[in-house]
Amino acid sequence: MPGHAGGYDYILARWPNGPLRDPAEVIEQMITRLALGGWLVLADITPTPPRIYRAPDDESAALIRSVMQQVHQALTGPAGATWTADPEALLVGHRMVQQCTHTATETWTGGGAGCRLLAGIVTHLQPGLDVSDADADRFADLMTDTRVLLNSYERRTVHARKG
Repeated sequence: MPGHAGGYDYILARWPNGPLRDPAEVIEQMITRLALGGWLVLADITPTPPRIYRAPDDESAALIRSVMQQVHQALTGPAGATWTADPEALLVGHRMVQQCTHTATETWTGGGAGCRLLAGIVTHLQPGLDVSDADADRFADLMTDTRVLLNSYERRTVHARKG
C-alpha cells in the first residue's frame, strides 16, 4: 500500500469488486497510514440478500432471486463481503473513535433506474454467471415490468477517526 505511517488525513476505500486475500490486514495498513485525528471511510455491499417484494408469478420470482444472488456473489466474492464481517469491531480494536455505520437499500420498480441498472449489470456479467441466454433475456424483460418490485443490495459505509 502506498504512503507512510501517519501520512494521510482521509482514506476512502470502496469494496474492490472481489475478495481480498486478507481484508483485515488491508484495513490495518490504512489505519497505520492515517494521521492522528484522520478519518477512515470504508464502503461495501453487505451479505444481506436482496428481497423480491413482487413479481408477475412464482417462476419469475425464482429467476429474479437466482440471478440477483449470482450478481451479489460476483460483486462481493464467495465470502459474501469484501471487508470483514465485522469491520466495526476491528476499528474499535485499533482504537478508532467516533465510529458510525450507515446501511442503505432502495426499492427498485421494474422499468425504473435501479432495475435498468441491474439488467445492464447482468448483461455485462452474464459470461461469468450460470444464466442461459434465454434466462438473461427473460430477466431483462422482467426488469422493465412495472409489476416487479425489488429491494436493492444493502450498501454499508463505516467511518471512524484515529484517536
